[in-house]
Amino acid sequence: MESKTYLNPQAYLNIAFYRFVELSNLPELKQALKKRAVEMEIRGSILLSPEGINGFLAGEEPNVRAFFAELKNRPQFQVLEAKESFSSHLPFKRMLVKLKKEIITMGMPDIHPALDTGSRLEAKELKKWLDEQRDLVLIDTRNTYEVEQGTFNTAVHYDIETFKQFPAELEKRVDELRDKTVVMFCTGGIRCEKSTALAKKMGIEKVFQLEGGILKYFEEVGSAHYKGDCFVFDGREAVDADLAGTVDRDAQKRIGVIELFGESGSVETEIVRSVLEWKHLPYTFREEKRGRPSEALLKISSQAQTPMLTHNGAPFARFPIIVEYLDEEFEKIPLRSEEPARRARIRYWMDWIRETSQTAIANSDSEGLNREFRYLQTSLERRPFLVSDKVTLADFAVYHYVDYLMRRALFTMKTDQFPKLMKWHQKMAEYTAHRSEKAG
Repeated sequence: MESKTYLNPQAYLNIAFYRFVELSNLPELKQALKKRAVEMEIRGSILLSPEGINGFLAGEEPNVRAFFAELKNRPQFQVLEAKESFSSHLPFKRMLVKLKKEIITMGMPDIHPALDTGSRLEAKELKKWLDEQRDLVLIDTRNTYEVEQGTFNTAVHYDIETFKQFPAELEKRVDELRDKTVVMFCTGGIRCEKSTALAKKMGIEKVFQLEGGILKYFEEVGSAHYKGDCFVFDGREAVDADLAGTVDRDAQKRIGVIELFGESGSVETEIVRSVLEWKHLPYTFREEKRGRPSEALLKISSQAQTPMLTHNGAPFARFPIIVEYLDEEFEKIPLRSEEPARRARIRYWMDWIRETSQTAIANSDSEGLNREFRYLQTSLERRPFLVSDKVTLADFAVYHYVDYLMRRALFTMKTDQFPKLMKWHQKMAEYTAHRSEKAG
């Protein structure tokens, strides 16, 4: 019996980037970047200002890499670099491109990081300095909430709520810092571009900024001399030294252990897998062979039914029961309705497609199947999905059975006969694509 673990913690690529560079024609640039990002199904935010660009984006890896390559093809951004991490879910809900006065708000218009800023200190070099216990002042430029998530063991911070408060706090300490070796750091480096430029203007000459911030330090060095996580500005909330989102990590603990026993390609197994992945539930898939149940499956059930799902050891058989259990146990991203009538309709469609398919297969009845699917077409003329304006368990069940019947050559979806059904089918194909297949 082969097994494979899903969801893929590397399903979506997250990138963070910034550059201080003089920009013009901002409205046109905003429109072009927003249009391209939406086309490539990328989510996140990009800030544009006369002083530069600052972005946090996430999406499927090929799309994000292609978008970033296109961005770097623009003359202003040829030296742009991105810090990367991965997550099992999209940490942003939408795509925003905004025009701002500053890409990081400090409220000091006479500070120009593109012209002068602190010396750059590589992560490995900072670790070496900390290993050697060099005499230096390590300053965390982030706000109090971020610091509480985690920081360097020997770092000092100024208990600020916003970055705009940093200049006043630094000015209070100029005299004590003037002859010191000062190293400033932040999440990804952008705040340190301004804070070190400010420090130099105040007369603190020996000032360094941690290149790439905490995220780059985690990537190259790990957690050495650092305690806790690093707050990030997206749905992951924070990342640990392995650049794994704490939301993903905590969710794994909260969800528990899910195992799915089934046959790859089996329609009912694929229904369950699609629901698991739609709800972002990590699980282990255990491949079963038809007629040759594994010992592990026989220990759970002497009947050796598939699909069979276990959650923290508790078994659930038959796909309608499994998916209804998953939706009730894991309420986030619901696939049923609170309205009893709609819940009944969802169960009706799951039973209907199963019975309709079994009858058509048993009788090799393509003509009868076409008549039944005209009924399906009529239902989709009233709404985008079978039961409501949102996808439900019914859509996943019917979609996989329709695909199965098409593979058996019992049904041909013709544009002139089933236009609404075809549109729905295309949308469900996107929703059910197993993006986690590359997981090891």
